[in-house]
Amino acid sequence: MNFNQSRWAIPLLLTLAVLAACWPAVQGEFLWDDGLYVSQNEVLQEKDGLIRIWMEPKLLPNYYPLVFSSFWFEYRLWGQEPGGYHLTNILLHALNSLLAYLLFKIWKTPAALFIAAVFALHPVHVESVAWIAERKDVLSSSFFLGAMCCWSRLLQQRREGFSPVFTLLFLGALFSKTVTCTLPVVCLLLRGLMDPEKGALRKEIIRQIPLLACGAVMGAVTVWWESARLGAGEAASHLSFADRILAAGRIPWFYLWKVLWPSGLYPIYPLWKLDPGQLSQWLFPLASLAVTGLLWFLRARIGSIWIAGWLGYLALLGPALGFIDFSTQDLSLVADHYQYLASLIPIAALGLLFQRLALKAAIPPALVHGAQMVLCLLLGWLSWIQAGYYRDPVTFWSHGLAGNPECWVPHNNLGVALAERGRIEQAMTHYAEAIRLYPDFAEPQVNLGNAYNSLGKIDQARETYLKATKAPRGASSAWYRLGRLYDKEGNLPKAEESYKKAVEIRPRYPEALNSLGVLYAQTGRTLEAAEAFQSVLEIQPLHRNARENLRIAQMELKNNQKEQIPEASPR
Repeated sequence: MNFNQSRWAIPLLLTLAVLAACWPAVQGEFLWDDGLYVSQNEVLQEKDGLIRIWMEPKLLPNYYPLVFSSFWFEYRLWGQEPGGYHLTNILLHALNSLLAYLLFKIWKTPAALFIAAVFALHPVHVESVAWIAERKDVLSSSFFLGAMCCWSRLLQQRREGFSPVFTLLFLGALFSKTVTCTLPVVCLLLRGLMDPEKGALRKEIIRQIPLLACGAVMGAVTVWWESARLGAGEAASHLSFADRILAAGRIPWFYLWKVLWPSGLYPIYPLWKLDPGQLSQWLFPLASLAVTGLLWFLRARIGSIWIAGWLGYLALLGPALGFIDFSTQDLSLVADHYQYLASLIPIAALGLLFQRLALKAAIPPALVHGAQMVLCLLLGWLSWIQAGYYRDPVTFWSHGLAGNPECWVPHNNLGVALAERGRIEQAMTHYAEAIRLYPDFAEPQVNLGNAYNSLGKIDQARETYLKATKAPRGASSAWYRLGRLYDKEGNLPKAEESYKKAVEIRPRYPEALNSLGVLYAQTGRTLEAAEAFQSVLEIQPLHRNARENLRIAQMELKNNQKEQIPEASPR
């Protein structure tokens, strides 16, 4: 692709291409954990929320302060309208495509525009763009690619040592998503393998040491967060060390195949059955080692760029190769958004190979450009189709179910989406299937109980909740819903017992504690009620119901002047 127009032609072209390919997502609703990140996130609604985002990590689902800062500013513009958040993600993806183009132009890559266009239009990136909560992918990649452009300029100018711009861009990437801690490693690989200057690697190590330290600290924080807050250790408990080696060998090939053949892209891929006893499963890690060795020994003949690219690809995928626990490893070991940034390397490799083969075969430039254009149009069309699956929760989870019918999550979440639209009986069918697939988790059983409750079938709802309380995982929510049912019936002793059971299993359960406080207030135990509301605010300082309930309880205590008044936590 050759464009000799004004300096704005290529940015405009890439932006329009991305907008066209991803436009169905702009009309989409909030999906999956978008509520946790945006629509139900009370921090975004507070005037002092921007300060709280940076200073009170416990208020956030993840400590990615730049991501939530962007949401805080956008909440002032869009509020509860998802279209604006979708549009921002799309524009960030367009920016990343432009930064990729600039990066390869700095490296004097002949196929820079073609590579950037494929990156812009590839359907494997739709998940990161159309899913609002994955703002962390597109935003962190903007900082990452900006840092790579800055670093490449520094190398061209032979400037060593500390660079404030490069460092700030790296920190921006880290505070958007900590998987970008691999940036210094990528820089070291490229410099060490491709810079012939004597002592180049030593100079680069000196420059990268502070960044490596920052990345290690933020990475450790994220690992702790995933384990302590999100239950990553439990989710990954089924993986032995041998399983992790098998997974690490197989994951890069899975992602490479999705880049080469982007068919069957789903939100949750089937969980692989890893078996170290099956020799055939060791072919993947052996293939990875073989490719590494082959590219290393051939580097003098084919150039160091290929071994540098391969190792850089593995480095970018490193945090998602299975050695580090994360909270969804009990569902799947792979996801399209894990390779958003890393996919740029195989796309670049394919672009270079295409260019070299065309030159070697002396194919006329017009034919080459025509083939590139056809490929880009095809990829854009596939992205447009893929973006359409993000239109609403029913469409999204129906698509997810088509690709992974033996996973309980699509069944459960499709049931929730159907129930929200009043299609209760259809929802119950999916809840029942989710229970069959994963009987050890209370959530689908609780949802089935909620469905019975909404239909006025109280006895069936109670029976379903009671059964869910025996589930090994998530029983606290079953006790809470059972308490609400008893509460509604006026059976306050049973309701109190149920709420206490919920809190016993999950001590930091704000909704159960708040309901327990309301029950205490109803039965004249105002001091106990105030203490329960205070406990809620210690866990969730922005819980509005608990704050209002505490205010009322304190006023009543003050009026009675009989019991000690607990202080409200400072805002």
